[in-house]
Amino acid sequence: MLKRTMGSLLFIVLLAGVLAPAAAAGEEEILTLEKAQDLALANSPLLKLSELEYQEKSYAASAASNAYRDLQKDIRSANYGLRDAARWRERLSEDLRTIEDEDKEPLKNIYRQELRLIGETVRVIEDSIDSLISARREQEYRADLAGAEKARARQLLEDRKLTLARNVEAKYYNLLLLDQHYKNLQERLAELVDLQRVEDLRVSLGLSTPFNRAAIGAEAENMGQLIREYSTLRRLARQEFNALLGRDLDAPLHLSEDIEIKTEPVPHPGTSSRYVDNSSTRRILREQIKVQEERLRNLAEEHSKGDPEYHQVQKNLERLQLEYEQAADSLRTAITAAYNRVREARANLRSREAQHKLAQEQLRIARLQHEAGLVTNQEVRAKENEAREAETLYRQAAYDLNLAVTDYNLALEGIDMAPLPTS
Repeated sequence: MLKRTMGSLLFIVLLAGVLAPAAAAGEEEILTLEKAQDLALANSPLLKLSELEYQEKSYAASAASNAYRDLQKDIRSANYGLRDAARWRERLSEDLRTIEDEDKEPLKNIYRQELRLIGETVRVIEDSIDSLISARREQEYRADLAGAEKARARQLLEDRKLTLARNVEAKYYNLLLLDQHYKNLQERLAELVDLQRVEDLRVSLGLSTPFNRAAIGAEAENMGQLIREYSTLRRLARQEFNALLGRDLDAPLHLSEDIEIKTEPVPHPGTSSRYVDNSSTRRILREQIKVQEERLRNLAEEHSKGDPEYHQVQKNLERLQLEYEQAADSLRTAITAAYNRVREARANLRSREAQHKLAQEQLRIARLQHEAGLVTNQEVRAKENEAREAETLYRQAAYDLNLAVTDYNLALEGIDMAPLPTS
């Protein structure tokens, strides 16, 4: 008898231990999905590194543009100097023509010397302008390249923000599902503890056998072990989530279960190229192609088509154009696949919703039948377990749909996310 009592107390203590965290949750601030995403975006080391890379590319692009503008100023200044020299030469030539007296030959020689100096100055300025124009063309190419790199770094930063927000959403749903499974196990353990108490009483009254009591005790023991394993899984998942949010690993997490099911997303674009052409990948490639095309035109003016640099730029341009076309095919495929996942997830949600409603109705009927003495308490609890399982599957289907909609919206932005399970 003492052994049975100690066993019952053991399960009561275990039950109290696993229920205690849930009771305290209501006293803490609820962390919504939106708040979690904001935390992750604010604290992500990868995003901070991406922002630094973007700032570096921005500085390089600004420096290259400034250098290009400086060369333009130098060319304008040289042209002004060339124009002034031409005016001065014209004036000296006119003055020289007005000198007719032979005794002023020394003065004429001075004028001629001045004209020779001006001519040399003009040649120097013209050579300088040619060099400046060539340097400006090279600097324009560098500035265009730097601008394209800046745009690529900016787009990479934005894409990483969207991807991080999506990953936070997936892990948030995963934690909610773990909590739901954990709660179901707790409730099942509580039922087994109550059932064991009843069975102890039935055995003491001779209405049951020790074998039945032992079977219930074994099931309760297994349930307790499963709860401990789930507790470890929850703890590790929460630590991973806290790390993603930039929080202390063991900081308390109280998530909101008030998750709104996302509405119907943007319709599939069909054969329209709107989203494909506006995708970040294609925009960046277009910018790079434009830079290389301009570079190729400039090289064609200065070198033959057999020049090594011309040949290299031509190969780069061909590669970029091929990537541009391949990106269109990949994006169309990704958009279609993501859209199909949304349709499948929505169909699954409708099925799970119907099963959930059916399980709730069966539970309601079972409770009424129990009140009328038509079914046993154990049969009612079986229906309760079925209802809990149906609710969990319905929640998972809702989370899967939300994540599928997120992935579809990302695909429209040119970001292809492989479908990740929420559990």
